[in-house]
Amino acid sequence: MVQLPPRGVWGKRSRVRWQTFRGWLGADADTPSNVDDVAMRYLAAFGPASASDMRTWSGLPGLREVMERLAPQLRVFLDESGRQLLDLPEAPRPEPQVPAPVRFLPEYDNVLLSHDNRTRVIPDRRAVPLPPGQGARIGTVLVEGIFRATWRIGGGAGGAALLHVQAEPPLSRQQAREVEEEGSRLLGFVRPDSAGEVRINS
Repeated sequence: MVQLPPRGVWGKRSRVRWQTFRGWLGADADTPSNVDDVAMRYLAAFGPASASDMRTWSGLPGLREVMERLAPQLRVFLDESGRQLLDLPEAPRPEPQVPAPVRFLPEYDNVLLSHDNRTRVIPDRRAVPLPPGQGARIGTVLVEGIFRATWRIGGGAGGAALLHVQAEPPLSRQQAREVEEEGSRLLGFVRPDSAGEVRINS
């Protein structure tokens, strides 16, 4: 099933409208779903990953057998605890010494939610900021590949855009500098016709 647009319209409420995914995509009703394709598309987005990671993301049962069947087509890795992770053979994988750049993620980003073992991105069992109700406005910031801060954009003095970054624990000077640089690029994308400021609070 899929929710039909428009959904998530700011300042308005509407009833949810549903449609079968086959009807929405115009697929032949007799065409069977292919769970192998779903698994490969998941790995393209979130690999390396395990069968339990994919089950957390999709809610589908029987994925261990699917991943075992697909394993000859995939690259196999082991994480620090010896757990098997699978990925597409040609997926980009930087060398371990390559630093992970700062990334500003939107609300409910699947990078934070699509793995059974979330400690790869979220240390110390930190809660993902998922405010209740409609229209969540808090994004997350990855620093060195780890969830370290939240962000939101508000109004500043004279109508300028203000990007608020709340970091916990406090960032180092180098990390704060990288967050400010990436935040400035984000403001330039979101508010290209307005002056902006990045403000980091710890």
